[in-house]
Parts: sequence; structure tokens; C-alpha cells
Amino acid sequence: LVVGPSGVFMRYIERVLPSLGETAVALRSLGEVVDGVRAERHDEPTVAEVKGSARMADVLARLSRRQAPGSPEEFSVYYYDNRLRLDRGTLGRVRRQLMGQGHRNRQLSRVAGALIEAMWRQVRSDRGRERGRPQFVDDMLSNDAFVDFAAAWWPPLSAHDVLAWLRDPELLASVANGSLSEEEQRLLVKSWSSSGAALSIEDVPLLDELRYLLGDVPAPTEEADDLLTAAEGGIDLVELTTASDREYAPSGRAWAPPTGSIEDDAFAHVLVDEAQDLSPMQWRMVGRRGRTATWTVVGDPAQSSWPVRAEADAARAAALEKKVVHAFHLSTNYRNSAEIYAHAAAYAERVGLDADLPTAVRSTGVDPVVLTGVDDLQAATREVVTDLASRVDGTVGIVVPSARHSDVNRWLGLAPDTFEVFR
Repeated sequence: LVVGPSGVFMRYIERVLPSLGETAVALRSLGEVVDGVRAERHDEPTVAEVKGSARMADVLARLSRRQAPGSPEEFSVYYYDNRLRLDRGTLGRVRRQLMGQGHRNRQLSRVAGALIEAMWRQVRSDRGRERGRPQFVDDMLSNDAFVDFAAAWWPPLSAHDVLAWLRDPELLASVANGSLSEEEQRLLVKSWSSSGAALSIEDVPLLDELRYLLGDVPAPTEEADDLLTAAEGGIDLVELTTASDREYAPSGRAWAPPTGSIEDDAFAHVLVDEAQDLSPMQWRMVGRRGRTATWTVVGDPAQSSWPVRAEADAARAAALEKKVVHAFHLSTNYRNSAEIYAHAAAYAERVGLDADLPTAVRSTGVDPVVLTGVDDLQAATREVVTDLASRVDGTVGIVVPSARHSDVNRWLGLAPDTFEVFR
């Protein structure tokens, strides 16, 4: 697995690798690491910092244990002189019991059995007890009202759906629980509300985190046509459908569970380029793909765009899971000229960056020009770019902070099909 910062970067790598004899390689940008997901848009830096923070792991863990919005909160039924109730307290105990057994979606086969067991303990009448527990189970599973309740109370959940819950400010505040400030919560709600269903690159690790926390929906077993299979200590409901599903669905199935596992550890080696820019949540996402793999991590901490270096370092260490680290210094710079590199090195020394500086091997004889004291940044940018474009062949690259991309594009009158944005 080769992970890089952008689709543009990965398209370049895709052209290079075959010439090096590498063919069994999965190439993914940070917006494509999760199978079936492709995101190309970055959030604004202030929003990206919140979504990428390790604190989001705690927020999402609490979110994954929440009751689905709009799900029923109680159920009651009369059974041979007994009124059986699943009130909020009883349902809370059943929820905690199920959550304690593993990933939420993987408990789907146990939901009906746990609810039925909670109701069976309330059966006190002689007529009810005489019928016996097996008959009670059959009676409940033949009760459309109960089946509909169980299916609505514990539905199979997708990571996309659960992430969308956070558009609700009150729900977000309840799971933030001190992990996020009110301003950070406001930024997140605004981000998700304005983007519609489109994911940002920073949303992808959140989606992966939820996918891991929720677990995949179990596929039906060979005995799926029988609602019940024997299980030690209780009932194992293979699949639960509502009355309307059974009436109108041709197959009698309410949903088609996806196949595959949330454990994506299928790679022998993981290579991460521009690793200094990965957020803690991105390290958690990439780390799941290489738990037993060997790794190559390439990056320059002095160029990191992540504001809290210690937080990212801790997340990287967790992703590597105490693997023995062999550090190497890249001593030769082939990328840019000695003139540009000398300018960068002087800047690093001036501002106190702990930069690991290799030696540039090519020279153009053209020193960089520094403009300071510019009053009209828009006019100066247009003038410099126009001058360069008239004097050089090839491509002129304009490097700006992420927050200024739209401004500079507007200043230069660039149409979307005339440029590519490198992140």
C-alpha cells in the first residue's frame, strides 16, 4: 500500500512504479484509503485541525454507542395475564449488555434474544410459565409489533449515516462531552451542514473510525431462512425483518448485508509519503491497514502542516505498534535547485526550524527574488505571474496557504480547467 497526499501525486507515482518493476501495489491518496470512498476536497484549516485531532476518536467512540435518532424508547405487550414492558431502564441494561460483547453491528443476531430474555424474566403467571420459554420465544417472534420494535430499536448502521448524526448541534454537544469547545463544535456543524453529502478528505478517517467502531453487518448464515438457530445460553436471531419488509420485499430480506471485514490488514508493506502532514486521525486510519506489515515512512518534520507535532508523533507511534524503527537521512536533494534550497535553508535557520537539510545537486544560476512591503498583494501577484509566464517554458507553480487558494484563483482569473491544485 502506497499512501500519498493527493490524487495528483498518486497519478504521478502510478506512472513511475511500473518502470521500477513494482506491480502488486495499491495506490491511495489520503482521500481514498477507505475502499469505496473518494474525497478530493479539503476543509478549511481551522475545521481540518478539529477533525484531525486525536480528540475526535473519543467523540466518535461515544457517538457509536448512542441510540439511533428517532428509534423507539419503549415497548409493551400483554402475554397470558402479564403485561411485559421494555422501558428505558430495561432497554439501557440490554444495550450495555450487547455493547459489552463487541462491535455494535455484530450484535444484530443477538438483539431479539436479549430483548426476549428481558421480557421472559417478567412472565410471572402460571399460564405464561406453563407454556415454557421455547414457546414464548416463538410467540414473540410471531408478533409483528415486537419484531418491528426490535428492528427499529437496533437497526444496522452505516458509518455514513452515523457521521451524519453530527449535523445536529445538540447531539454533537452531548457526545463532545468536554473534548471539543463550543467554537469547535460550531465549526464542525457548519462544515457538515454546508457540504451536503460530499465528504472532505478530513472526513474520511472519521468515517473509517466509525466503520471500525460499528463493525460490519454480519452476512446471513446458511440457516438464514430459519429465524432462529440454537445458541448456547440463549437465542441467535440470524436476521430480523419488519412486517412491511416481509409483506413487500420479494426476498423477505430487509437489507443486503455487505461482505468483507473491517480489518483491512491485508498489506505486506505500507509506504507513507509526505508523512509529516498526516493528522492523528489519518494515522489511525492508515495504521489499521498495516498492523502486521513492514513500513516505510517518508517525511520532513520541519515541513509539517499539522499544528501539534507531539500529537501526530504519538498517533504515528501507535500506528506502528512499537515496531523497531530504523531512521535514515536522505542526503541528496534532486527536486529543486541549489539557489532555491539555499533560500529555504536560510529561512529554516532564521526561524529556528530543526530541519534536516540534504545537499541540492543541480543549479540554475538564477537566485530567488524576495518582494517585501507589498501594499497590493493582488496586483503584485498578477504582475509576477504574468512576467514569469512570458519568460519561461512549461509550468508556473503558485504556492499559497490553503485558506488563500480561492483568493489567488480569483485574482488570476483562473478557470477550473486551466490549473491543478497540489495539496
